[in-house]
Amino acid sequence: MKIRHVLAKMRFPTDPGRQGASGVVGAALSIARWQVRWGHSVEIFGWNPSEGSLHLLVDGVRVWVSPAWLWAKFGRYDWRWFLPVVSKSISSASPDILHGHACHHFLWALRSKVRILHLQMLSPDPCPIADLRAFHQADAVICCSNYIKRQFLKVTQYAEDYVFVVHNGADLPSFDQADGSKFRQDMGIEREEVVLLYAGALIEEKGPHNLLKALLKVIGDHKVRLWIAGTSAFWTGGYWQQSELNQVSSYEHELRRLASELPVQFLGIVPYDAMAPIYKAADIVVVPSIYEDPHPTVVAEAMAAAKPVIGCRVGGITETILNGRTGFLVAPESVSELAEAIARLIANPDLRQRMSHAARKHAEEFSWERSADKTLEIYNEMLARKGYRLD
Repeated sequence: MKIRHVLAKMRFPTDPGRQGASGVVGAALSIARWQVRWGHSVEIFGWNPSEGSLHLLVDGVRVWVSPAWLWAKFGRYDWRWFLPVVSKSISSASPDILHGHACHHFLWALRSKVRILHLQMLSPDPCPIADLRAFHQADAVICCSNYIKRQFLKVTQYAEDYVFVVHNGADLPSFDQADGSKFRQDMGIEREEVVLLYAGALIEEKGPHNLLKALLKVIGDHKVRLWIAGTSAFWTGGYWQQSELNQVSSYEHELRRLASELPVQFLGIVPYDAMAPIYKAADIVVVPSIYEDPHPTVVAEAMAAAKPVIGCRVGGITETILNGRTGFLVAPESVSELAEAIARLIANPDLRQRMSHAARKHAEEFSWERSADKTLEIYNEMLARKGYRLD
């Protein structure tokens, strides 16, 4: 089967092993890697604000990275990232499966036996006519959580039989093999110190400011450290693109000011493939999102690293964390509940250990292998529905 993944909104790193990327890019690449292992011909079309086109081979996945067309911005219409990817796909031979991630507007222009739209974000509500028409160009829609599926169906009236759920996951073998002891030593962490980890974009919706406020409430009674892995430098307009001059946002500057007198270490941009040892080195992972977070990969990755996770009761997070078993769910915007959950885990090593075991076991429900297998089932089902003979 020839499969093409199209990433027309999120920047694709020119060196995936050393550069950071969005969760959408990580999901597409993770699923593609498994598809290659199973003998399929897989390619990814993406963009990057670099000079010149690049052809990469990432674990057998052929990646075509097009430079942004800097001239393609017309008032409020910004097509700098969109047009080069669509142009590349149009000029290439049609695949069996066209799998578009996080962008629906290009579906009308591209041809394949089956066109799949993969949603990792909330759909516009109310949904503009142009978006509705674009959504209905997809033969099927994959949502990263049941929450996103419900919201998508509500605002689009799309046929429910053609909407599927494939949760984001983690690469379990890489986490099983990772060793966090060296990273912990390099960071100067004492044996009795408990390390919290926040991993993700430094934007207000993700709630890191509430985590800092919660940390302030617990540091007086416990020896604790917080690592923050992420940046705001590439986050513009709600997408992981290219901000002007790669400057961090005023929000990140405020976070750093709040953290200046707290036991906090900013790790900056961490490559996707380099995160496993950091998860293993931490003791507790915190996901303090205050918006309806669709299904952050950080939860699955934390569980794959056998870490208890504290998350807010929003979006798809509630579909992953088993409250009281693999971690805790707290009310969004409640600094006191967040602080109480953190303090409870810090003070109770036995509880952390029990949750760690439960988290690693539960992570088997959220592996990228499992996600890729479900995705292939959807491809085959849609090919059959459209009358194509399966080999």
